[in-house]
Amino acid sequence: MLLSQMIDHPIFYFPWAIWATDLGVASWRAEALGELEVVPIDSLSGHFVLAPIQAMQHEVIFDFWITIAYDYSNPEADIEIDIDND
Repeated sequence: MLLSQMIDHPIFYFPWAIWATDLGVASWRAEALGELEVVPIDSLSGHFVLAPIQAMQHEVIFDFWITIAYDYSNPEADIEIDIDND
């Protein structure tokens, strides 16, 4: 059983918002959860990192969850640099 994340219109745009899909990052209102729902185990697609943060807008502090896609099986390859070739 999972708690579904309630999706509402964002009240805060983070600096990475324009690249969020490419980065695998999303922001959510903290603790804004929907109803419990049952999902098949094979519908879960991977791991993510959950980072709780606070942001201020118009002198009001909001709690957010930032989710970041985590691909531990196929991380981004290191770029090899040839320092001998100038």
